[in-house]
Amino acid sequence: MLGYYIDLALRSFRRNVALTALMVAVVGFGIGASMTVLTTLRALALESHSGQVSQLFVPLINAGRRLPDTLTYRDAWL
Repeated sequence: MLGYYIDLALRSFRRNVALTALMVAVVGFGIGASMTVLTTLRALALESHSGQVSQLFVPLINAGRRLPDTLTYRDAWL
């Protein structure tokens, strides 16, 4: 079934090269715009903590022991 869909896509591509290129460009632009907005929002969210921006936080976790249950995803990420 996958082979049929690939064959159908290739036949459609040969018939409408400009339309296929336009669709690929629009999808690429949408992904790029979304990633730009998400990166900008993340950077601005970190800037809102003006007192903490100049500091470097390095969590030190002993790998030989079990991690505490109070360590959240956000604690580990930032």
